[in-house]
Amino acid sequence: MKRYLLLLFFWSGLSLADSAVWRLSHGDNLLYLGGTLHILSAQDYPLPAEFEQGYAAADKLVLEADIRQMQEPAFIQEMTALLTLPQGQSLADKLSESTVTRLSEYLSGKGMQLEPLLHYKVAMLALMLTKMEMQQQGVDQQGVDMHFLARAEADQKTLGFLESAMQQMRYLAEMGVGQEDEFIAYTLDDMQSLPQMLEDLRGAWRRGDLKALEADGITPMQESHPKLYQSLLKARNDLWVPQLLNMLEDQPVELVLVGALHLAGEDGLLAQLSRRGVKVEKLGSGRAEE
Repeated sequence: MKRYLLLLFFWSGLSLADSAVWRLSHGDNLLYLGGTLHILSAQDYPLPAEFEQGYAAADKLVLEADIRQMQEPAFIQEMTALLTLPQGQSLADKLSESTVTRLSEYLSGKGMQLEPLLHYKVAMLALMLTKMEMQQQGVDQQGVDMHFLARAEADQKTLGFLESAMQQMRYLAEMGVGQEDEFIAYTLDDMQSLPQMLEDLRGAWRRGDLKALEADGITPMQESHPKLYQSLLKARNDLWVPQLLNMLEDQPVELVLVGALHLAGEDGLLAQLSRRGVKVEKLGSGRAEE
């Protein structure tokens, strides 16, 4: 049940000729929309040429949120409070005995103790577990968004953001609430298939394979966790579409980078924009998206 790790992999904080970058046009105005993956390793660089093409053509870089804020002490303090359970509560009270045992044994094998982690909300703990495993797989490089943010600052390009960093943390804080036992149990299950999952995700990402992203990430979430799908993907897409349409009404060319799952599916940004008359063309394919 890799849907949980998929959510964490694509959280906005992983060749063929095709790539996860699209050129959008409306009249004479353009923007480039790229899907990002936050599980990159040294082998993923250099990035697909289409990312470089979009960056070179852009006057402005637009990200989901200003990830620089996440390094500020005041933000870290507020984020920690948001992702921590209220005083007197323990995550162990929301987990079955068998899951607590599995989690304790897993952490013990990593030289860690469970008790200090039980004051975190379930998504925070799952994210910590996932990052730890990914680092052991050599996935400790910066993601696509951070890579281009550093370059845009050096090149003095204009920056923009679709939402605030704290908004992103609020979404994360609600992930898995009410389903804590299932969330942790499936996360532990997924660790066993992590290497193959990383390889599959990288392949789908580099190809810009929307059908694979939809089948592996979106459809399972719609079926098993419709509320999570609505809040984490659809509602945010619905808020971002008007912003992207506004960008297509002015002359500066933007490169917009969002988590790749936001691009796929009927509620995805590409489908919504296409229905609104925007021409959508995948870089490297020479064809418009249907």
